[in-house]
Amino acid sequence: MQYCVFVAPPTVCKAVLGAFSSVARCFDLAIGGPIFALLSRGSEASGLHVSQVGFLAAVLANCPIAAATRWLPKGNARHIYGTVTTLSLLALAYGRDVQQFVYAGALVYFFMRVFPGDCGYLTWATIFTYQVYL
Repeated sequence: MQYCVFVAPPTVCKAVLGAFSSVARCFDLAIGGPIFALLSRGSEASGLHVSQVGFLAAVLANCPIAAATRWLPKGNARHIYGTVTTLSLLALAYGRDVQQFVYAGALVYFFMRVFPGDCGYLTWATIFTYQVYL
């Protein structure tokens, strides 16, 4: 089997990254402010740093969010739900550093497309090591 990798021109890449930044900025203004205020109150009450409270909240919210997946029909609805909830939990856990994980996720999908038999090994050697380092 041959695989064809599409390489986008730089103008398309800049447009996609600009759109992603705009969406992230709107998301941060609409939702990030109230959530940060809530996490700040939790930080004051517990004595933990705000980032630690956010990570803990993301870990605790992961189980009910994952359990809700079974009620969704298979197909696009489940993929969209997974994408939105994953990005939301990553943003809650890692704050503004979530962009690093978006790029890492894109690299994993690239591995799955180009090297389907070895994508697990490549992901383990690159992305998981990078996340452990962070």
